[in-house]
Amino acid sequence: MSGSEVAVAVILGLLINECCDIAPWLARMLVKRSAHLRYNDRSRAETRAEELTAFINDRPGKLLKLATALAFIFISLVAYGVQAIRRWTSSAVDRLGTEDQAFASLQRWTIGHHGTTRSYRDPRFDRVIVCVTCKGNGRGDEDWPCRTCQGNGTLKFLEPPEAS
Repeated sequence: MSGSEVAVAVILGLLINECCDIAPWLARMLVKRSAHLRYNDRSRAETRAEELTAFINDRPGKLLKLATALAFIFISLVAYGVQAIRRWTSSAVDRLGTEDQAFASLQRWTIGHHGTTRSYRDPRFDRVIVCVTCKGNGRGDEDWPCRTCQGNGTLKFLEPPEAS
């Protein structure tokens, strides 16, 4: 072995030893960051960071601590990505539906939000009831059209007069 090979071997040994000493510190920093990525509530993130740091400290070996922290940060990054995609799709759906929402608001329809979809309902349908005479089939005595509902099977409540 030449002198340069011995020097490289010694330097690499020292670097590996230093990296192993840095690994627990780096693991603690990574789990704190993973908790803040995973939880939007700051107090919940702080509590979870303390729990994960205690878990990392209980792990045997320096490299196992680092590997566990890398797993936590990977899972947090995936969860953060999923949250970002949900926020983006939700805002995109909101932008796409603004024309329909404006029309529904002008018509005074009720708008129901169900995740990424919306439902629109005309409140006038709430005033329609089943005819009590023909029970909704539209036929009265001797199979003639019902006199109460004129064969529609439904009745409409009267609209209250609008206040001026």
